[in-house]
Amino acid sequence: MEDHDSIFAYTRTLANERLLVINNLYEKETVFELPQHIQYRSKQLLINNYPVDPDMDISNVQLRPYESIVFKLFI
Repeated sequence: MEDHDSIFAYTRTLANERLLVINNLYEKETVFELPQHIQYRSKQLLINNYPVDPDMDISNVQLRPYESIVFKLFI
């Protein structure tokens, strides 16, 4: 992923499944923008530490302080 001062995000891929892990490491809100090269057919919310809509658009995610979200992406 691209360098970002507040966000630590990465993917892990095995076969046709990919995990997308997004973490805001600071006390201020920030925005995560999904890189265009990450493509997927569907997604499943696996874990989060704030209430979120599991059907949220992950191309542009408003992250709250210290928020972490993990999605399984089906490719």
